Amino acid sequence: MLSFAKTGKEPSIEDPLVKLSFAFIKDDMERNQRKYEEKCERLRANARKRWDKKQLDSEASEDMQKHTNVCKSMQMHANAQIAMHNDNVYDNVDVNDVSKETNILEPSKEASMQSFSEKNVCAASEPQKSSEKKKSKKGEIDYAAIKDYWNEQHDKTNSAMRRLTVMTENRKEAIRGRLKDCKGDISKIYLAIDKAMASDYLNAGHSWASYDWVMTRKYFPKVLEGNYDNTKPAASQQPQSAAVKAQDPSATARPSIGELYEQAKHQQPASQQSQDSKFRWVIQQNLADLKKNPNNKPAKDSLTRYYEKGVLQRLGIDWKPEK
Repeated sequence: MLSFAKTGKEPSIEDPLVKLSFAFIKDDMERNQRKYEEKCERLRANARKRWDKKQLDSEASEDMQKHTNVCKSMQMHANAQIAMHNDNVYDNVDVNDVSKETNILEPSKEASMQSFSEKNVCAASEPQKSSEKKKSKKGEIDYAAIKDYWNEQHDKTNSAMRRLTVMTENRKEAIRGRLKDCKGDISKIYLAIDKAMASDYLNAGHSWASYDWVMTRKYFPKVLEGNYDNTKPAASQQPQSAAVKAQDPSATARPSIGELYEQAKHQQPASQQSQDSKFRWVIQQNLADLKKNPNNKPAKDSLTRYYEKGVLQRLGIDWKPEK
């Protein structure tokens, strides 16, 4: 094998078993040699391309420098010609002739046109650095401001979602994508944050509810459209007054589970009533999700937690986890 690797000539082998084994080894060695040569050729071609590009860039910079020097030389020559022309006129002018004296102060039209054209050529050859800087600043996104706004709203609303600690590249990419969807309207980002922080459903302790979830392409438009906004209970769910119940014959009948819940709710403190209303809204959302998709695992897990804590039983909601 060493001899074949150095010379490339196949040695004479008498043993048929060794000869058969060497045939497989030879194929592998030749295949590896071809791969090595192809890699060397590819690297050589890339190096040649880089060298050619470097040569072109250096030649372009030299041409630009020569052009700039020529422009400066032409401008200096034109200024010198104007100065010499003015000196000659002042030497030959008659001091007592006031009308001639006014004409002396004006340079010749040919010199003015020549100087104007040379200035335009030099100005065109210089790069527009200031305009490029303005464009780059205009397209920048203040990611730190978005992170700070999320954390400020989180602290104000005592949100159950996590705070932001680092604005990673993936999060920056998500912001750029959502801005592209909103045609560059940065206010939509802040509006989505406000809606997410104000949503009882997103702040009900779901493990998936987070900043990254809000900024996904699938759920960002839903948050903006108000799919997770808080909804007021319908008029049919409002408690009936005592006068209406007195006129209703069914008021003397055995109260239902919903009526028992309403009676217990009015006997509870205001803080407990507010918390139960929040729980009821979240549970109704979970039940609606299960109705659309019976295999919705986050909704099942949320309802199971409420069942284990006795919230479903206290609110009179008939639902039990599957065994």
